[in-house]
Amino acid sequence: MSYLLDAAHRGGILDEVRLRLDVTRDLHRDADGCAAVLDELLAMAAPRGPRKVWVGTARHHTGQYRKVVDVLTHRGSPVELLALGDFVYPDKGRERNTSWKTDIPLPEPFWTAMSCLRELVVHGDNLWMAGIRSSTLHRLAVRCTALNPKCVAAVGLAELPALTELELWIGDYYDQWDGTVADLETLLAADGLPALRHLKVCADIADDLAAALADAPLLRRLTTLDLSTSTLTDQGARSIAANRAAFAHLAWLNLDGNLLSDTGRSLVADVSRTVYVGDQREEPATDDDEPEAELDWRPTVLDWRGRPWTP
Repeated sequence: MSYLLDAAHRGGILDEVRLRLDVTRDLHRDADGCAAVLDELLAMAAPRGPRKVWVGTARHHTGQYRKVVDVLTHRGSPVELLALGDFVYPDKGRERNTSWKTDIPLPEPFWTAMSCLRELVVHGDNLWMAGIRSSTLHRLAVRCTALNPKCVAAVGLAELPALTELELWIGDYYDQWDGTVADLETLLAADGLPALRHLKVCADIADDLAAALADAPLLRRLTTLDLSTSTLTDQGARSIAANRAAFAHLAWLNLDGNLLSDTGRSLVADVSRTVYVGDQREEPATDDDEPEAELDWRPTVLDWRGRPWTP
């Protein structure tokens, strides 16, 4: 097992840890070793640090994070910023994206233990979350090729009174995501997210989501809404335009990278104070027996302000 380690100190205390696993074929052995290294680092820095922890993989998009999560649950209370599962592409100069072969469970004990957590970014395909409660978390980003609908519902049921920014890459049919907009009902009610102001959702249900948002209590709380790099068509644009009063208060509505025609663009051009339509894609021709979502919907890693997110 080998790994790449970056560490930074502040005032003589370990403040940042960037641990990137160089995966071999023995994923379980690698995961055990990575967890052991992280455990040792956190133990040395306790109880005052580190505040920032990144754990990912180098060169490969694989990783097992169960034991890493166990270590964080045991020792991670000082951590304020945590990123799990990002990796470096081995080709084409692409730097980061969602990891396709990762196993990241975040059960209730994890949320209880991470009592200082302010920002959490999770990349992966096999994500499981339950009992999401935090009085300190301000930003949550969940980036997945096919997020389990139960995880979507779990986010909607979360108790996150301080959360102001939420980013969800839900998934698409091509990656075997079988959810619907109904899985977002609890999120759109947003009973446990009273401070949420910035929402980003990337998925292949953008038309249905646009219609559902119009009557959602959540929309009335938002300052910015980002539906970029999804599959919004003119149908979704008509839903937004027909309910323009519901979207009029938004300071920023991002619809870049969807499937809008010139007509669709004009329908939404003035529904909010600032509407960004950017570049739209043409929907590729597909056979009837092939999923429409063969488009590469996966977005560039940006924060809600449209800036590249780099751990």
